[in-house]
Amino acid sequence: MSTGEPVAASGRSAPFGGKRLLVGYIVVGVLVAVAAVVSILAGRDEHPAPAFGGFYTSSSACLGTNFKVSQSGQFVDFGSGPEAKFRLSDSQLKGSVTCVAGGSKAADLRVDGKGSSQPGWWAR
Repeated sequence: MSTGEPVAASGRSAPFGGKRLLVGYIVVGVLVAVAAVVSILAGRDEHPAPAFGGFYTSSSACLGTNFKVSQSGQFVDFGSGPEAKFRLSDSQLKGSVTCVAGGSKAADLRVDGKGSSQPGWWAR
């Protein structure tokens, strides 16, 4: 006699039959919806970091005459000369720079300007 439910090899009903599987998917869907709402509400006041990556010129002996600024959101790297890794916070870059000629110096740099061709960096 068949009841229409899948039967496992031991003769018992399969543990994830039709109704249980449907309920499981509904629970997972509700959890994903709740996680999305929480994520959206938590990040609604966040703003992207200003973009300023590119090639810069400098008169600093530490930075050399030219260097490259690579940016990925709030994470900033210097390359093509000096080496440095920073995290941007409120238009400030703080950290240590490995100078072109060797050695390292503490850096407290501020990002200034909005998309001009003039670099908006200066050390404090």
